[in-house]
Amino acid sequence: MRINFFQNLTGHETIEDPQYVLQNVDIEVLTRAGEGIDFKPCVESGDGFMTQSPWVSLQNAKFKFSYMTGSANQAAMGEVLELTTHKLSQINQNLSKLIPKDLFFDNDKEKSRLALKVKTMYFGDNDISENNRDKLSLCYSDSQYLNSAIRTARLLAKGGSHVYFYEFSLDNNSSPINGSARGDSMNLIFGTEETTSYNDEQTNKNVMREMMINIWISFIKYGNPSAENITWKNLKYGDQKSEEWLSIGSAVEMRKGLHVERLKLWDDLYNSYYIERNKGLGHKPVGFLTIVSWSVLAFLKL
Repeated sequence: MRINFFQNLTGHETIEDPQYVLQNVDIEVLTRAGEGIDFKPCVESGDGFMTQSPWVSLQNAKFKFSYMTGSANQAAMGEVLELTTHKLSQINQNLSKLIPKDLFFDNDKEKSRLALKVKTMYFGDNDISENNRDKLSLCYSDSQYLNSAIRTARLLAKGGSHVYFYEFSLDNNSSPINGSARGDSMNLIFGTEETTSYNDEQTNKNVMREMMINIWISFIKYGNPSAENITWKNLKYGDQKSEEWLSIGSAVEMRKGLHVERLKLWDDLYNSYYIERNKGLGHKPVGFLTIVSWSVLAFLKL
């Protein structure tokens, strides 16, 4: 099947009509050929389904709904614990790996300079190693999870939405890194006794689970998350030091200012280098179609 399909494709179709390749290839071939390529929605022109990015759409949109969102304080814990010693060494050799892929720089020198700034923020003068995986987890959690969550929350609040923001930090003592990983809050609510092992010295997990269930149910029913002895105030758009959010950890309490000093670095980077703000936005969906179609053809030759 692969050989016949490849023989029926002409150079014209390969170069000028990559969509033909993708529409006529077996799904198994497409999946194998596209390994390592992220298939994501693309901004289209004209009458396309999505003619501007969600980030652009949020800038001036108006909302009339309640929204609850947040992150775990060590959301990237799982990914970091999977990194080998060799991978950690590679990050030290190329600090640009600390920079998210949705930031765009005019040159490598500028990217390297800012990557060093990120490294210094979290590690100081120390190299990244087995001994400070917790700091690498915090770095990736801030850049990949917490920063994007709070940026979205701020725009929703700006547009009129009642946004309730939280950070889940209840220590899961099954990990060498203190704190909570992505999915731990759901595991606390829905997990079994064997898979939910929080430290009873910090909090009674059954009480915490009951409290979180009541908050979630309250939000679903009334759009206003609340529970006994907890008044969860919605996040107001404006001064970041005054932003109110719910900390869910050994104690459950409202706090002001979401890790302001740490997240200021990411605010500055995204305000200046986010791909939406520069020529990186000029990439066309057909370009990605071409890349995938070439991958398909290369796979068919095997």
